[in-house]
Amino acid sequence: MREFEDERQIALINLIAEVRRDLESLLRDAGLSKTLRESLAMIADKMDALNDLSHG
Repeated sequence: MREFEDERQIALINLIAEVRRDLESLLRDAGLSKTLRESLAMIADKMDALNDLSHG
């Protein structure tokens, strides 16, 4: 059972990292409005919090 939990945790960490990279890419897009950029930054912060929680 522990091995399954470890695999799920690794998958979650990898998924969070992938979403975070996507958000960072969008944040670098110069064509975004300030409001959208701020919204993406808030989502990125939440992904960072999820990442911290997933590390136990």
